[in-house]
Parts: sequence; structure tokens; C-alpha cells
Amino acid sequence: MNSFIGTKEAAERLKISVRRVQALIASGRLPAEKIGNSFAIRESDLKVVDDRKNGRPAVNGSNSTEKDWDAILDKFIGCLKGLPSDLSTNPKYMEGYGRKK
Repeated sequence: MNSFIGTKEAAERLKISVRRVQALIASGRLPAEKIGNSFAIRESDLKVVDDRKNGRPAVNGSNSTEKDWDAILDKFIGCLKGLPSDLSTNPKYMEGYGRKK
């Protein structure tokens, strides 16, 4: 069980792409040894990343981002006075940009 496999076989066993295996190695999450232009991965090391969650991690506090954007919009809406048709002062126009006013 301590034999080495390549990135292609590791990708097949983990059911991910070869590029994702290479990214895991580059980030240090999957131990591997570089031999020439290829990587050698121990079969036992596949357990390190086998129980990972798929997808991107959940973003906590997404509501705070909305508040940040509201503060930015409050600061800059209507600051383009004297220029032709400043639509940022039109509340109807801004409805699609997160403005609830």
C-alpha cells in the first residue's frame, strides 16, 4: 500500500481532474515527490484529501458585503453633477444594483 502512483491515477481514484490534483500538490495539501517533470504520490497519502468537501468554502457574513456596497453607493451616488444624464441619482435605475431605496 506504500507504492507510488502518478497524478492521472490519483485523479481517477479521487474522482477529480488531473489539474485539481496538481493544484492540491502545489498548495501543499497533497504530499508528493517531484521526479523529473512528474509527481509521485503515495497511495496512503490519498486519504489526506479524500475526505475533503467539494466546491468552494461557504462565505460567512455575506450580509456585511451588502452593507459595505450600500455605504459605497451612498457616498458616490449623485456625485457626477453637471454631466449628461447622471442615472445614478435615479432610484428606479439603481434598483437593479442592490439599492432598495
